[in-house]
Amino acid sequence: MAIFEAEARRRTGEEDTLTSRVFGALRITDPATVTVPLLKRMGIDIEQDEVDSLELALWPQYGGTEPDVAITTKTQLAFIEAKLDSPSSAEQLEREYRQGKQVGKRFKLLLVTKDYRQPDAFHEAWSSLQREFGEPSMAWLRWQNLTAALKEIACEETIDSVSRRLLQAVVTLLEAKGLRGFNGIQPAWIETVSNSLGSYSALCKELSVLAQELANMAATRGLEMMTQSGVYFHCDGGSRNLFTPDNWYPKYFEWVFKDASWDFSQFWSYHLYVRLYLNTKEVWIGYALDASRTVTRDLLSRRALVLLESLREEPEMCVAFLRPPYMAKANIDAAQPATELTPQHFEENNLKKYYWIDFALRMSSAALGSPEALHTLVQRLIDVRDFVNRAELWPEPSEPAEAQEPAEIVEEETA
Repeated sequence: MAIFEAEARRRTGEEDTLTSRVFGALRITDPATVTVPLLKRMGIDIEQDEVDSLELALWPQYGGTEPDVAITTKTQLAFIEAKLDSPSSAEQLEREYRQGKQVGKRFKLLLVTKDYRQPDAFHEAWSSLQREFGEPSMAWLRWQNLTAALKEIACEETIDSVSRRLLQAVVTLLEAKGLRGFNGIQPAWIETVSNSLGSYSALCKELSVLAQELANMAATRGLEMMTQSGVYFHCDGGSRNLFTPDNWYPKYFEWVFKDASWDFSQFWSYHLYVRLYLNTKEVWIGYALDASRTVTRDLLSRRALVLLESLREEPEMCVAFLRPPYMAKANIDAAQPATELTPQHFEENNLKKYYWIDFALRMSSAALGSPEALHTLVQRLIDVRDFVNRAELWPEPSEPAEAQEPAEIVEEETA
């Protein structure tokens, strides 16, 4: 078993990949100082004379069952059923428990989930098995508890440097997925945010003036601002709920424009924009196309050669192929120079992987430090508009109308 077992078996779901990463890493670490202490925290005691026979296997076959992880020694067997977002199944737990008991070793079944309370399926399976086996040797654990245990073990002086680095990498992965408990809020975090509120307020006020001036100046050049009532402050990933804290603060501000001569109503799916990124201190002036629409992919694939020819005249332009979710426009790492593109980039099958395709000119946010920045922004909007017109990157007027914003924008973005 290895860290990349999931990919090797073509099990590429997030749940299987995480299971492979975590338990595959344990397979590489020193069992005596890492795996045994971790299993002890999970309720599985491995005697010293059994350490050499300790084995971990991913998705092994036991009769008609396939537990996510099997832990074996000379005298013990344990199954781990690891769940992330998929629901637990009482029928699956019962089947795995019965199969494990048939092996003839001391057996235990563990269910690992991210739930905050014991899953109903676990209680249902335990109650059913109790009538058959008396007191079932079963336990439910939270991923959050595993993360805490791994973090503690990584700090032990007895483990070797390779094991320590592996555990630290696993802990970082688990914490990035939100699978950790509360560690305490550092006073310095609140103090830093509190001290920055004045600057943030000043920034928003100046951006408000900038947007109003920009709208008026752009109007004289045939461009209409579609976000006249406010601004979109986009967050990567979508809705802002308890499980997506990275979406609780804006990644960038954006104002949407359209050319007054464009005779189509889908301007939320095809629009010019000015976008100020807070994390990278960049400003993008560009044109975004909703690549989730079949008509958009058909447009780009049909116009590929003309588009590439037009891009050769715009060496400063970059193109960003942005994958789902809908709000992925906050991911600017996907940008690549237009000069590096080939017709294959705009083939139908390739475009199906993306949600947005952005064509943009970039500048440093430091360039906004003077009133002349308004003229620069307007001129770059015009440059992008002219590029779009040359490449004819707009839909036919006869296409079905979408006069309103898509529901995702209304629900997930704040004006």
